[in-house]
Amino acid sequence: MDTDDGCFVIEGDHGSPEDAAFDEVVGVIEDFMINFDLDGALRTLPPSHNVANDHERHTLFKNFVSNVERELDKHVMNQCPQFADVAQVGQLLESRKDEIDDGVWEFISEGCLDYVYLSARWASVHP
Repeated sequence: MDTDDGCFVIEGDHGSPEDAAFDEVVGVIEDFMINFDLDGALRTLPPSHNVANDHERHTLFKNFVSNVERELDKHVMNQCPQFADVAQVGQLLESRKDEIDDGVWEFISEGCLDYVYLSARWASVHP
């Protein structure tokens, strides 16, 4: 361990190949979450004040979330080519969901964004 420059290496048993794959996938998802530019993505939507009604706003929200989820899936598959498809990744995550941080689990299992939060953020970023 070299703490002078902030680098360290953890030595020892890294677990099974499944453990390594699980850790890699969760790390890739966390990386996506950290680097996701919500404000930039919201600017791709029409200005909030131009949306006529709640039905249209909700439709835009559902499409927005679907696009974010597609981007996440693409990111995971690009970074973790050992998986055949997104379903295989989903099975791994579901089987070990108790080991996943609550924030990460909510992001991947509950549609990644809350409608109320997104609407408020959209109005502040792209009125």
